[in-house]
Amino acid sequence: MSPYHLATGAVVVRTLLASVGGYALALSFTVGGSIVVARSFGMARSEAIVLAAMLAFLVWMLAVLIAFAATTTWRAAVWILGSAASFALLGWGLGPLQAPGGI
Repeated sequence: MSPYHLATGAVVVRTLLASVGGYALALSFTVGGSIVVARSFGMARSEAIVLAAMLAFLVWMLAVLIAFAATTTWRAAVWILGSAASFALLGWGLGPLQAPGGI
């Protein structure tokens, strides 16, 4: 097996990790971040979701940078998927946002 074959496999895995893992991280950041922002600053639910969604693009870009800058593929996977799981657990633990009037 040539070293180029291993390098190609690592690039494919890092690309998938950057795109799919970054999307999962951005999505879970949007969920968890919107709940934290709405509850911390008393912001309206719609404004908190929009703010978290806009910031999620920066989080996704950070995930792409981590995927290709990490020394090993495993380290990149742990950072990206671990962060996504943390934000998802944060959003799940805090529960859904309630609209004014309890709707």
